[in-house]
Formats: sequence, structure tokens, C-alpha cells
Amino acid sequence: MTLHSTVLSRPQGTSTAPQLSIDRADFDTIIRYATAADKREVCGFAFVRKYGPDYFEVIPGSVFITSQLVAPGAAQPDAIGETEVMDREEEFEEAGIYRLLWHSHVGGSAAFSSTDLNAHQVLSASTALDAMFFMVVNNRGQATANMELYRPIRMGTQLLLAVLDEVEAIDLAPYQEEIAKKCHAFPPPPQPMTAIPSSPFGDDEDDDTRTY
Repeated sequence: MTLHSTVLSRPQGTSTAPQLSIDRADFDTIIRYATAADKREVCGFAFVRKYGPDYFEVIPGSVFITSQLVAPGAAQPDAIGETEVMDREEEFEEAGIYRLLWHSHVGGSAAFSSTDLNAHQVLSASTALDAMFFMVVNNRGQATANMELYRPIRMGTQLLLAVLDEVEAIDLAPYQEEIAKKCHAFPPPPQPMTAIPSSPFGDDEDDDTRTY
């Protein structure tokens, strides 16, 4: 089996960005929650591990929902849900673990709305966390992700979001052999013929009409 990465979204106007990857099973779990919520939004959490300066992965199996307040255009954890998140966070006794807060948009685009961004602003003013990840999805399997740093100053960026699939390795040798036998390069184009200038005296050696 080999690991295949499918990009779901990337920042506009830049060729490089931090990457967040998530296993297909965990991403499908989020989409199923979004679909099951029907006309209401739903939110949940997962945990992210840092593997490099610009590479992060959702920890497999860490997607969950908590007790929350929901409406057609809003979803947020209540006090019980916040406690559950902290309890689960304590299970990871290592540095470089971050929260991912995800939520759904009912039949809409998988893009952060102004309401979402305002909520992130409020969260940044009250949280004791150093950083946090955010994801918005819809029931069509589309998604966008952001990362925000809170210390020493608040700054954020959109992420390159990718889903990881385990796919069976394919032996390409039979295909390569058949291509080598049946696929040939185009022949080079014919070279243009160069015109040979004719003699001003003609080509007939017996023609002796020349004057001196």
C-alpha cells in the first residue's frame, strides 16, 4: 500500500503554505456528521500533531463532537463540551499538539464566513492556547482550513488542506513494456530541398553560342 495525497484547498496567490493533512477515515467522519446534522450546523474537534516547520497532521482517530448549542447558522460548544475538550487534550502528554475546531456549513460553500472569522477573533482574545486550527466543511465533501497563532502576536494563514488515502501499489511494468513496443516517436520533419542555381550559359555542353 502507498499513501496518496489529494489536495482539497489551497491559499490563493501563493505557491507555498503550511500543510495540514487528514486521513480519509477521519475526514469522512466529519463529512458524515455534517450530513447527519441536516439543516443545522454541527461542530466538533480533533487534535493535530506537528511533524515539521510547515507540516501538520490530524491525529488518526481523534475526531469527535461535544455537547453544543446549534442553529441553522451556528454551532458552538457549551460549558460541558469545553470541559470534554480539555479532558481529551490531557490524554496527549507531549509538546506540539494543537486543537482543531471544525464546523459544517449546511449546503453552503466550504469557506469561512464573516461570522466565523468574528468568532475566531473573540476566541483569540480569551484563549490561553498558543495556536489553533480551524476547518469548515459542507456535505458535498469540500473543506477549507486555517491556522492561527496567538503568541507573541495574533496572526493567521490559510492552509493547504490534503486528505491522505492508502491505495494499493500498482505494478506499471506490463504497461511500460507495451508502451515501449507500440509507441514510437514522430519522425523528424523532412528537410527543405535547397535550390541549385542554374548556369547562365545553360546545361548543354554543345551549345556554343557564348560570345567573348
